[in-house]
Amino acid sequence: MKFTAFISLLMIASLPLMGMDAPSLRKKKVSKKHVKTPSEADVLCRRLLETTRAIESLLQSVSDAASADAAAPQLQSLLQQMRKLLAGLEQLPFDAETTQTITKYMTDLTYITQGYMPLVQELIAQNAYGSEQLMVQLLSHHSENDYSDTADNLGADDLPQSVHQRLHNTLSTSLYALCKAIDTATAKDAAETLRECIATYRELQQEAQLLAAQTPEAAPPADVAEQTDFLRRAHEQEQQRLEKEAYYQDPDLQRLLQEILSLMN
Repeated sequence: MKFTAFISLLMIASLPLMGMDAPSLRKKKVSKKHVKTPSEADVLCRRLLETTRAIESLLQSVSDAASADAAAPQLQSLLQQMRKLLAGLEQLPFDAETTQTITKYMTDLTYITQGYMPLVQELIAQNAYGSEQLMVQLLSHHSENDYSDTADNLGADDLPQSVHQRLHNTLSTSLYALCKAIDTATAKDAAETLRECIATYRELQQEAQLLAAQTPEAAPPADVAEQTDFLRRAHEQEQQRLEKEAYYQDPDLQRLLQEILSLMN
């Protein structure tokens, strides 16, 4: 199994736990003479577990507009910390010790993440109590979910909605990539993702236009149109943030972000 497969388990909340209970996190007493220096993978995984718990606790504290506004910058900071830790794990050598360490923590990490993802979905459904900043962070964290509403799985009557939903999902993927851009390397990754999203978005736009010509009543569902409008504004917020960072010296990212914004207008 590739190393990145372990990392993806944490972010995809739809993975089943296969009936497993989270192992006890109670610390065991260990004789000092047997204590050894924790490996780098162990340190990163422990910090990742702490960060995941902090995200869960923070999301549980959101109950109204005031708490949503207060939670937004904290969630942004925690998600950035999570991404840095995940990036650190990905850079470790893929050996038996690293694999064993990640496997040891993965059940707990997946258990916690899977536990709070329904809350993320609920907050998104509540439009995060009017906090756009919190919505940006929630959507970026949620965008790793499975978007499997393809035409192959739907009937003819559902096809128009599927096209518009896939347009929306493409923008969610783009937003997620932008939110992860926090340095030169991640900015380059974001540019590559945006390039792919733009190509996909153009194809889906043509498909939607064709459907509209064939089926005049095939308008975007109200909720999808609403979310797409929000995602446009969220992209603009990320544009403002990245402008302050000079796009991490990546002119491609600047150009591609402007391009995808123009497609949404």
